[in-house]
Amino acid sequence: ANKLTGPRKVIVNGGVDLSKQPIWIEGPHLYRIKGWYYLMCAEGGTERNHSEVIFRSKSPWGPYEPYKNNPILTQRDLPEDRPNPVTNSGHADLIQMKDGSWWAVFLASRPYEGFRFNTGRETFLLPVTWKDGWPVILDKGQPIPYVVKGPKVMQKDAQVGADLLGGNFTARDEFDMVEPGHEWLQVHVPTERWYQLDQGRLVIRPLAVNLDAKRNASFYARRQAHQRFAATTELHPPRSPGTA
Repeated sequence: ANKLTGPRKVIVNGGVDLSKQPIWIEGPHLYRIKGWYYLMCAEGGTERNHSEVIFRSKSPWGPYEPYKNNPILTQRDLPEDRPNPVTNSGHADLIQMKDGSWWAVFLASRPYEGFRFNTGRETFLLPVTWKDGWPVILDKGQPIPYVVKGPKVMQKDAQVGADLLGGNFTARDEFDMVEPGHEWLQVHVPTERWYQLDQGRLVIRPLAVNLDAKRNASFYARRQAHQRFAATTELHPPRSPGTA
């Protein structure tokens, strides 16, 4: 159990075109579609040069042919001063809906200035177009749109009022649950309980651990989900001097 079995073989070594010295190729996905094996990977690093590339073969063992118009998704060639930029796009996955349409989910970021962003890498959805037997997520030179018409099979407003951590929402947390909600995150794996929920309050016992340490600190936070937002809280400062 938990051991690899059978033969091993490197099917793509280094990237699409080694003459261009691409930054590592990673995050492989292998699909079998209409008699072809498609290998889809991220390439170019996870920052502004990120992209998604694709290969195909009649055998899962290869040889794999790269798509002549790779990458099938990137934003690295677009001007930095374009409106509503989305950057760092890559790490995609393909899915076919029940109505036969193809879609891709992938990671990308929304910078507030240059290539700076606070919202991390977020999940995006775009339709996929098949061209001469190859799936294309976005034509070269096209910016990732903020809004697209979603798949027909998606139920509109299926969870109205729910805090989905995406889109526009208003949420209020009274800390009156047994545990904080799933939107509250810690840093590193907790080895001891340093908090308690007490009559609508989140009571934190400070640990002598800084946030840059490689172990759990007394830290609960929500991810920033919007570039513009408003947040308020009521805080009763600790009695112990020197505690922040």
